[in-house]
Amino acid sequence: MTRSARPLRVLAVLASLTLGALILYAVFSLPPPQAELAAAVDEAMERSGVTHRVTAVLLGFRGWDTCLEVTVLLLAVLGIARADGRPAPEHPGADRADRAIELPLAWLVRLAVPALVLGAGHVLLVGSSGPGGAFQAGSLLAAASVLLNLVGHGPVQRLPEPARRGLWVAGVSAFVVAGALTLLRGRLLLELLPGTAGAWMLAIELAVTAAIATGLASLFVAARTAGRTR
Repeated sequence: MTRSARPLRVLAVLASLTLGALILYAVFSLPPPQAELAAAVDEAMERSGVTHRVTAVLLGFRGWDTCLEVTVLLLAVLGIARADGRPAPEHPGADRADRAIELPLAWLVRLAVPALVLGAGHVLLVGSSGPGGAFQAGSLLAAASVLLNLVGHGPVQRLPEPARRGLWVAGVSAFVVAGALTLLRGRLLLELLPGTAGAWMLAIELAVTAAIATGLASLFVAARTAGRTR
């Protein structure tokens, strides 16, 4: 480590320790759990459009928080993108020397990818009434994309650039559209109408699933490409 880099390392360590101390202080300063919150959720379930409490909270009662979580992923994808806004493309036939285990891996992909896609659809649809939702579904689709990349296929890289960028921002865009419509109707931000809340949640979940799947897959491609260029 050079002398010029040592002050930066020291500042990074101090900043990390300070941030950690602030997080610990915030956690220990939280008030005790309130039983009234659970009762309030139960009372509002009829207007949420879904029957699962977690989904109702994440999309119906605290949609703004979920929107910010999707935004963090979008910023991460943009952060690793090239100057033109996309990860470095990976040629499907690159590094053929690394494909000595292609045959067993190919069979694994043939078995696993269809199961991952079906599983993603299941957890997405079941999210309104049980554990599941966009984050789980998007992660499963991203895992399928990773497996396809390992055997020389690149589903995300093969997408046209405008389509890929559109999928990256799909989740945030869905929240923005829903929020704008609720404000135009004189309601609070992301206060969905009781009669159409379920349909809106499903539409947002579909968009978030697409954003998470393409975002995580793009991060994998960028990291793999960067590793090969070192």
